[in-house]
Amino acid sequence: MTLKKKLVTAFVALSLTASLAPTVLAQSSDSSASSTAATANSSEANKPNATTYDQVTKTAEEFIKFYRDAHPKQDLTNVELKFDDDLRFYVVEYDAVDDNNEYELKINAATNAEVAKSEQSLVKAKQGGVERREEGLNLEKMKDFKDIKAAAEAAVDLKGFNFDHWELDREGAATVWTLTYKNGKTEVEVKVDAQSGQVVGIDDDRLDD
Repeated sequence: MTLKKKLVTAFVALSLTASLAPTVLAQSSDSSASSTAATANSSEANKPNATTYDQVTKTAEEFIKFYRDAHPKQDLTNVELKFDDDLRFYVVEYDAVDDNNEYELKINAATNAEVAKSEQSLVKAKQGGVERREEGLNLEKMKDFKDIKAAAEAAVDLKGFNFDHWELDREGAATVWTLTYKNGKTEVEVKVDAQSGQVVGIDDDRLDD
């Protein structure tokens, strides 16, 4: 082989190597990303169940985002984090609607694993977007949940009480948080407007004595 042919052959080999390198790197990167995602999902699934509120590591905002990301064409009508007496761990229950159907979903609050779900058609009078207009939560410009909780705890004496669960619901035209505190069998519920952060109601078992 002449020197000229050797140089041409070497150049072609280098060009092929260069063109293949990004593909190999991309495949390696995709494989690494898939492996990382799988590890994260596995880690999430292996988390122990949350049997007390303090063991729930996700924020209220994260639970809401979880559902909205998975169901962008639905409107939430209720979200509740609570201890499930039958399952013996904390769950999040979602109620939602679209124009013609209503949906329910219950997930494990520690792992996001689905526990139960249902779907059914709305009654005719509530179809065509009527139910979502009347019952849909306003999730825009909400105060941070930590500020909602601070407002609730500043509004009433909760010495000796532990925070137990929360619920986000529609009351009239307002979207309202209900925060429940317990001391034994005694409960205090504090309602806080989700947008203004103002306390709008207190239900204190101690006042019934």
